[in-house]
Amino acid sequence: MINHAFGYEEVVEMGWNLDGVWTESCTCSITCPCNLNEDPTYGNCDVAFCFHITSGQVDGVDVGGIPVVWTVNLPGAFTAGNAMARLYIHDGASQEQREALEPIFHGKRGGVWEVLAGIVKEWLETKYAPITVEDGETTRTVTVGDFGQIVAEPVVDHRGEKALLMEPPLLTPLSVQRFEISRGAGTEWRDPDMKAWSGVHAGRTKFTWSSEPPATDEAGMAAAAV
Repeated sequence: MINHAFGYEEVVEMGWNLDGVWTESCTCSITCPCNLNEDPTYGNCDVAFCFHITSGQVDGVDVGGIPVVWTVNLPGAFTAGNAMARLYIHDGASQEQREALEPIFHGKRGGVWEVLAGIVKEWLETKYAPITVEDGETTRTVTVGDFGQIVAEPVVDHRGEKALLMEPPLLTPLSVQRFEISRGAGTEWRDPDMKAWSGVHAGRTKFTWSSEPPATDEAGMAAAAV
């Protein structure tokens, strides 16, 4: 927000809040052991997250309706860090919206992303691409231009009820209480600057985040939902 009260332009940070739908897929088996604070199935984890913001604002800028995708190549456990990562922001976002969102997901505006961004050793340049989020009868598909797609098909029991992971240790600090265990078959990532991979695990949930700082435990990871 620009404050003109004293005859000059001053950027006033009002804080931010984001609500939306989270879809992920990675190379681990179903369900990804990283969500249980265990080591990845095959020693490393390549993962793509889509955070489809349904409502939210950053310093008074409306950012509702914008999908943001975060892709990460992890050489080991999620909490061990040393990752290479890239953001992809929907190319339909205005310049003002882009400038509002990128610092949040790079961990520069507080909240849970100050913790999450800490696992990244190398940030690649943000890309702006068409991002579509399609919900079929059972399967959700997120397509990110020519870079790849995330597919999440819920695992169900004999009654057709979705399998849920309740309060997963890695995710509860990120406001996740109920996590839909899904299959990621069909997920493919092919960014030429990053490792190419195909998904096995997938999951779906919702998120509610704000610029309020999360509590942290002794290991420095978030320990309470924001």
